[in-house]
Amino acid sequence: MEERLKTAEIKVLLKECVEDGKVHPIDDFKWYITERTRKSFSIGQLSGAISQLATLGILESVERGLYRKGSNNDRDTDKWDRMDTDYKKHKNCHNRTNEHNGIRQDNEMWRNVKIFLAEAEKELADIVGSANVWNLNSEEFELLKEVKELGERMNAIAAKC
Repeated sequence: MEERLKTAEIKVLLKECVEDGKVHPIDDFKWYITERTRKSFSIGQLSGAISQLATLGILESVERGLYRKGSNNDRDTDKWDRMDTDYKKHKNCHNRTNEHNGIRQDNEMWRNVKIFLAEAEKELADIVGSANVWNLNSEEFELLKEVKELGERMNAIAAKC
């Protein structure tokens, strides 16, 4: 039986591939993964891994099908420090009243909610990304779909904070 890569392994390889700081088309990712592992993987796995890493800021989409290293790609940075740094980078946007809902977005509670939701969404994305969908029954597949949707909803809420 042919040995297949797990999505989690693909994510690690994608992070390695963009370490050079250059812009990479998806074909570069395919080549890099194939050359490094000689294991098979599906386009769906690759697409899902790219999407999850882009959502987390580990990859940055330059334009359709082109990616480079994102601001959250530092493997040695503590996850909380990384989120705090990102928050401070965008503080100018957060230091004003949101006209939509009248809430001060620099409020410590909102910052903590954003950090919590971003981290929880990342954990859910890792769980969903590591699932072997070929071995799931229909109930498990539906549950996985709901978990993925929950992660997307958490990401949307965090964006409002």
